[in-house]
Amino acid sequence: MYEYDAQGQMTKMIRYNSNQVLTLTQTLTYDARGDVVAVKSSVASPDLAYRTFHYDYDNGRNPYFNRIYFASAFFLSRNNQLAPGLTYEYRSDGLPTHIRQNGGSTELTYY
Repeated sequence: MYEYDAQGQMTKMIRYNSNQVLTLTQTLTYDARGDVVAVKSSVASPDLAYRTFHYDYDNGRNPYFNRIYFASAFFLSRNNQLAPGLTYEYRSDGLPTHIRQNGGSTELTYY
């Protein structure tokens, strides 16, 4: 089950197992730009329970935003996440052309 705010942003995700037992509740917080800045897990496996994950972003456009619908900060945010060892090269409209992380490289082509 999903809950959304007035801007159409997913604010909560609730999952149940096949026996209708609650297995996960995640609450998402957004900044003014529409990027997910925190995800709080209220019920989860013991290694993830009651943790809040925080995210930072650059100014480049996320090429997956509004194209892949999956409940994660990566796909729900308008801009690209920043992380250690992760760099982007952008074209003039702000979409990434290269993503480099930990020695690997992804080249993106748009049609």
